[in-house]
Amino acid sequence: MKNKLIIAAIVILVIVVAVLSYRPSNGKLVIGAVIPQTGFGAYWGDPVLKGIKLAEIDLKAKYPNNDIVIAIEDSQSNAAKAVTAAQKLLTIDKADALYSEFSGMSSAISPVAKAANKVFVSSAYNQKTVEDNTLSLKTFISFEVACDALGRYVADPSKKILIISAIADSAPYCLRGLEKHFPSENIKVIDGVTGTDFKTLLLQNKVFNPDYIIPMMYEEGAYALIKQKNQMGLAAKIFCHEQDCFTDKILKELAGDYTNGYISFDTPIKDSFVAKIKAAYPEIITGDLQGAANSYQSMMFLGEGLVKCANDKTAECVVKAMGNEKNLPDSAYRGAEFTNRVLGSEISLSVVKDGELVLIK
Repeated sequence: MKNKLIIAAIVILVIVVAVLSYRPSNGKLVIGAVIPQTGFGAYWGDPVLKGIKLAEIDLKAKYPNNDIVIAIEDSQSNAAKAVTAAQKLLTIDKADALYSEFSGMSSAISPVAKAANKVFVSSAYNQKTVEDNTLSLKTFISFEVACDALGRYVADPSKKILIISAIADSAPYCLRGLEKHFPSENIKVIDGVTGTDFKTLLLQNKVFNPDYIIPMMYEEGAYALIKQKNQMGLAAKIFCHEQDCFTDKILKELAGDYTNGYISFDTPIKDSFVAKIKAAYPEIITGDLQGAANSYQSMMFLGEGLVKCANDKTAECVVKAMGNEKNLPDSAYRGAEFTNRVLGSEISLSVVKDGELVLIK
């Protein structure tokens, strides 16, 4: 009799625990990520993949009652192929949301996501996708904020600035930041450049005599522009994103007089994230931390929004939930918060000295 009572008590206890701990599953949530694994952007795609893989592990741990899957396709650093990849993710993988890297690819994918009524997160300089697509969020660094920071640092309205942009729909935002500090006649914008031969362009602007050149382009173009500018004897300093103009390749091969005094901008990364990503990937180099940080937090933000909206999975719900969210515990950037669907964060400036970046206090 005593044994039967004990067994009965155990059964009741198990049932009570099961009832108290039970939460119904919200079903499968699929995030489709289109990232550069080949082509010119492959150098950026490797750390981005690391951040995504780490985020998938953390999302599964944070939301155990949701089957969260991240399906990955290679954009091949090509807009048309990125669209094909996005369509595959939507039709075959049944993605509930899309994520993309780089401005050109993001511009191409955004209308596809909008037509499918899926939330789209773009990790790109291009801010116009957010204006054109109300179902989207932007998580990458803002040129408007960075160029405003340059103006505050220079603090001299007589200086001349030349913007050379190969990235669609990005130069106007830098211009907006600069115009807070410099008269319009001291700012010149050359938009829509292609290729890596800038000699004619630089020669044509020698009379303008810029004090600073802002290359809005990726590593291959930035390397060529810096080298050609110096070969032509132009004294202008370069102001550029660290991940484009001050990569290990550029700092090593174009050190000394080529880059001394140039200024980089970047987004400071939380120490806690640096420790987390290095624990997962001990071999990761400093120059790859930002790519991993941005893709990681973008996936975490998107996952959080989808879980909050798991009952209907609508893009409108996710955008409403995350578009102005200030409490972002999974952010990898310092001071990260959303305002009108654009992620803002702190900006740091560094100056190049003998091939090394030195933080400007």
